[in-house]
This record gives sequence, C-alpha cells and structure tokens, in this order.
Amino acid sequence: MLKELSPVIHRQARTICRNHPEVIEDAYQEARIKLWALLEQGHRERPYLLAATKNCIIDTYRRERRQPQRLEPFPTAGGDEHDPLEGVAAPGEEIGELETTIFITSRGGSLRRALIKLVFTDEAMTGAERVALCRARKELQADLSMMMN
Repeated sequence: MLKELSPVIHRQARTICRNHPEVIEDAYQEARIKLWALLEQGHRERPYLLAATKNCIIDTYRRERRQPQRLEPFPTAGGDEHDPLEGVAAPGEEIGELETTIFITSRGGSLRRALIKLVFTDEAMTGAERVALCRARKELQADLSMMMN
C-alpha cells in the first residue's frame, strides 16, 4: 500500500507546494512517514489515508514556508536612516561562524530542527530532517572543496 500511494502523495505535495519547490521534498517525506505510521496502526481505507497525508503536507508546507522577516532600519529624527544594530556583532560572528549561521537560517525549518535534535536532544529525527541534514552536509562539502581548489 505504501508503494501504491507514494506517487499519489508526491503528486499531492507538488500540487500543494507548487509555489515553494524547496518544500516539496520535505512535505513528501513527512507525508510518507505519516502514511507508514497509519498503515502500522492498521488503517487501510484509501480515502482516509490520502486525507491524512494531504493534511500532513499542508501542515509541513505552512511550517516550512514561514521565514523570519528582516527588520527595516529605524529612521532617525534627521531623516537619515540609521541601523540601531550597527556595530553589534551578528550571532556567531565573533567565532567566525556567520556564514554557517546564515546558511542554516536560509535552509528552512527542517535543517534547523535536525541540528537542534542532533545537538540538544535525544529525540529521533524525521525523514525530512534527515534529508535536510544530508543535503546541507553535501552542499557544505562542495563549498569547502571549491574553496580548497
């Protein structure tokens, strides 16, 4: 049943996440895990399984597309724009990890959650988090090898 419904779930993910292609794979992986869990619980009704996976895709899509909004600088009394954080070191800059911080925050929620779970908790990672961690590792290795050459 998992193999039979996987293409349908992938189509659902592509349809729901069409405006954010970077979220499609994460949503698909989360939905497959949800489907697997439902099948393990004994659910076999196709409409129920598809509705549950669709809801899982929508939840993942909503969670992943949330990006923190950059604050605009405050205007000063003289009309010149002044950044109140000017001269303040960015998180991680003092130890030379600004690029890593930017990379992690730009990759979305899955990578951030995977790193938090990996470092701070004993909680198991979801499939989407494992995929995000693997992709990030490959991209960082490629960037490092380009810098070395």
